[in-house]
Parts: sequence; structure tokens; C-alpha cells
Amino acid sequence: ATKMATSSRVPPLPLGSMTQNVKPSHKAQQLGFANGVAVVRSADERVSRRQPSSAAQDGAAPQPAWLAFDRQTLCFHGYFQEAVHEKRDEHFRVRECKIYFFPEDDTIEVIEPRKENSGIPQGKLLRRHRVPKPAPHDDDYYRVEDLNVGNEITFYGRTFLLCSCDPFTRDFLTKLGVVVGDEQQVPRDPYTMVRKEMKDAEIALRPYERQDKLRQFLDNDRKVLRFYAVWDDSTSEAGERRYMVLHYFLADDTIEIREVQQTNSGRDGPGVFLKRQKLPRAGSSLVHAPGSVTSRTLLNVFAKSGLNGRSILDSLHQGDGNTPHYTERDLEIGNELSVFGRNMLLCDCDEFTKKYYRSTYGVEDFTPVQLEEPEDVVIEHPVPPHTGIGSEEDSLVSVNHLILKPPRKEFSKWFKEGSSSLQFNARLDTTNALDVDRNFSIAYYLADDTVAVFEQRVRNSGIVGGKFLERRPVKHVDGTRNINAMDFALNGVLELNHFRFVITDASGFTLKYLEESGHPEAQLPNCIQKCQHDNAGRMDEFKAAVLALGEMAKMDAFEETVRHLTPSLTAHEARTLSRAFGQDDPKVADVATNDFLAQVYA
Repeated sequence: ATKMATSSRVPPLPLGSMTQNVKPSHKAQQLGFANGVAVVRSADERVSRRQPSSAAQDGAAPQPAWLAFDRQTLCFHGYFQEAVHEKRDEHFRVRECKIYFFPEDDTIEVIEPRKENSGIPQGKLLRRHRVPKPAPHDDDYYRVEDLNVGNEITFYGRTFLLCSCDPFTRDFLTKLGVVVGDEQQVPRDPYTMVRKEMKDAEIALRPYERQDKLRQFLDNDRKVLRFYAVWDDSTSEAGERRYMVLHYFLADDTIEIREVQQTNSGRDGPGVFLKRQKLPRAGSSLVHAPGSVTSRTLLNVFAKSGLNGRSILDSLHQGDGNTPHYTERDLEIGNELSVFGRNMLLCDCDEFTKKYYRSTYGVEDFTPVQLEEPEDVVIEHPVPPHTGIGSEEDSLVSVNHLILKPPRKEFSKWFKEGSSSLQFNARLDTTNALDVDRNFSIAYYLADDTVAVFEQRVRNSGIVGGKFLERRPVKHVDGTRNINAMDFALNGVLELNHFRFVITDASGFTLKYLEESGHPEAQLPNCIQKCQHDNAGRMDEFKAAVLALGEMAKMDAFEETVRHLTPSLTAHEARTLSRAFGQDDPKVADVATNDFLAQVYA
């Protein structure tokens, strides 16, 4: 596209003129401020306020100044002398300053370190900018070649003498080929020295001691000494030993006592035994005569009375110690404090307290006081006998709890065992001719340790069969526990609801469960050991009797022979042997006698 013509052929009609390329006609700003002084800016300074640096770059590839001298600062230490008018004590002041030169843009900054009670504004005297040279060279600015140790430079009518520089500045100027001058001492300010001598020579003309409570608060705020105390009130009626925690606040010499709430103590609340206050000593009156208590203690140096006597203040607080309140010097492990008539024994303290006394008073012994704790008398309430109404677990809820709730069940055992049960065949242990032939089935449920008994129906027997004992937990004969799986054994006697049953047989699952659960009569090593022990002197006879049964012996014959030769072997243990050396097929009840003898003779 062609540029728009400077003149238009269209006549200047109303609302029909076109925009033409007109050169901006506004004037540049020439007035400004430099370090708080109104100045007129030159044309060069208006072009760019950030001029490139004039420092050399050691012959390296040309780079922008802001990149070549990034984060590099030259530091000079100097001073300027300021006249003081209309003052008799001083005629001039020597003010030390730090002059910083930034090579990236040739800017200068002057900072005066602040001094205490100087009375003059200090800090940043000259903000960072390019400083012009004094007239008649005010059209030029200070550069790095104008700064050197021993030179005098003038900033806006104030002349500074550069006395020294830091090592980086000296190395920087040396690389530029500048011979850096020797360091010079900054002269001391006469008036500052006079004031320092006057302050060091200040001596109190009157023997008054300053009570600096604020200093004590600032130094010791949030510093608390902690002691563990005991108040033995067991001698009084219904009294007991009560444990306390004593807090001593160093900020204001106050004491707070909190009680440690014991389990089942019958006390409730925050446990504040004594609110924070100054604790008076035992026997000290709460109301003192005017002038009897003072904040200072005088030590009599000369015994003469009257005007010839001399006294000094006890600045170290080493007096007779008769202060009306307890202080940190009274707190020591093993001491007793009287808390409004209650004697409390300090038994121990925390680590911060030990460190404080060790550094302040040189105490090294922090052996805690050991107290003999009274033995707690545990009263065991007897469990009342079961009334027979409902289950025993349900009745125990009303004994152990005020609010009745159903007894808890072992759901983990329910999930593990499910509906599994141990099945046993049994008969009554009796000589009554009517009950000898009655056969029963006993089921032991593993999920909740309950027992149920069922009687086998026999036609024309005159006895109704079916459920003999409803499923429920059954107490053992000793009355201390319920019957469990370990109480069942073949040919063993079990009493259920005052009926004695003899276990005659059990299912294969039941026998396997007892072997895996560690039943004492279902352990194969114990059975083999009994056979070896009872037949130690007649092993040949034992071997011949077993081999007489054949290579594969019937289970009943094998068990009868082994029990006859081994008197200490029970019926359940004999069944354990026949199952261990029997066939894998449960329908074939044969026992491998050779395998059995090999195990016995092993």
C-alpha cells in the first residue's frame, strides 16, 4: 500500500475531511527533580534515562552494559564534613557514608549508617541516579574513572572524601588499569567522642536503685519454671495424696498451681488449684504496716549511726531473704511450700527449669524425690449366680452396666467358622436298662461355642426322640467356664444339663478339626511316644501282635490290639493312629501296619 499523500485533493468540506499524516507538535518535558532539587533536563538525558555504562569490558565480546555488569556494585567508604552554626558544643560534624556506584548504568547511591541518638536524619542521603558533576562541567556525569580512594567528589554542593573501598572494588579498578590509592583513616567526630565520654562517666549521685519491671518482663516473657509437687492430705478424714504442677512465671514472679486429675478421682473441671498470683510465705501477714516493706535493701557498711554511717544498696539482692512472697530462690527439689496452710513437696522439675538453675545459680543436683505410692485396693465384686431366666451373657449385662444393652458377639468368629459344627455320637453313662440303648447325636457349633443334643428316634421304644437339649452354651462341671471343643474326646464322659454322656464316635471332619486345632489326644507324636514307652521291654511281642493283623489291618482290630498292648493309650489316641496310617479313601477303613511299625521303630 502506498503512503497517504501529504495533501488531499478533496476540498475541505464539513464532515468530509480525511486524516492526514501530521508530525507531532507537542513539546518534551524539560523540568524535573533530582534528589529533591528542581533541575532542567538536557536533551540527551530526555532521550534515554538509562544510559549505557562507560566501564570497559576486559576486551571480551561486546555486550550490553546491563548484562556485562549485572549485580556488580562498587562500594566506597568516605565522609563529608558539615558545619554547625550557633552552637557552642560543636562547630562541625564528621559524617561517615557509604558510596555505591553501579557500573551497569553509572548510577550512584549514598547511604549514611544510622547512629543512636544522633538527632539528625540519617539513612539514604542520595537516591540511586546519575549524578551530574559540579559546574562548569554540569553537562557531564560521574563515571567509574572519576572514583578512586583519596579523591574528593561533590554531589549537589556536598563534598565527599573517599577513604577506602572493599576488595571487589579494588580488584575491579585494578583491572581497568587504575592505580588505587592507599586507605585513609576517617577522622573522629569531636562532639561524638565528648558525648561518649560523658555517657561512660555517668555515675548516680543518689543511691537509688531502678526497679525496671519492664526489663524483667521483656527478658523473661514466656519463660516459666515448672515443678511437680505433691500435697499429702491422707491424714485428714477422707483425704488422699493429690498431685500438682507448679508454674513460676519469671516475668512477674507469680505462681500458678494446677492439679493433675487422676482417673476416677471424682473431680472435674480445669484443675486450677491456685490462680496465678504472688504466693505469700507461711506466717506472713497479708496486711503490713506502712513502711515495713520496701523495694530496696540497705547494707550497713560502717556500724556508726547518724551522719557518719555509710550504707549501700543490695543491688545483687543478697539480703536476709525475708521477702513477703516466694521467689525462684525458694523453689528447690525437696523443699516444702506452704500454700495457704497446705504443705506441698517439690519432687521434680522439667528440663528447662534444670537448665535455668544450672546456668543462673550453678545447681547441679536435680535428684527427684521418690515417694512410696500406696497400693490400690481392688475390690472384686462376686458375680451373682444365674437365675435361669435368659442366657447368662444377657444377665451379666445388668450386673456390669447401668444402661442395658445386648451382649456383644464375636462377628469375626462367625465369619471364620460360619455354620460349621462338630458332630459326635454318644450314649448315656448309666446302668438303667431303659436308657442303655438310647443313642444321641451331639452337635458343637464353632461360631458361638454352643451345644445341641438330639436323640435318635426308635420305633416302638416308648421314648419320643428328637431335640433333647436346645442349642445354648453349657457350663462345665467345675462351673467356671463353658464347654469348648477341647472337652470332647472318644470314649470320654461329658456332662450336659446333669446328664452324663459317653462319646462313642465322631465324624471325619470333626476328627480332622481336632487334630489341626491341637487337641491333646489328637497329636500323632504323643501317641507314637506312648507306644514306644509302654512296649520298651517287649518290642518283639508288640511287633508280632501287630503283624499278625496282616499287612492291611481292619481299623477296629488295629485299635483294639494297640490299646491292649499299650495301656496308657486312650480310645481317641488309638483313633488318631488308625487315621494317620489308614488309606486315603475314607470308605476303606484299613491300616497299613508296616508303616505304623516303621514309625514306632524309627
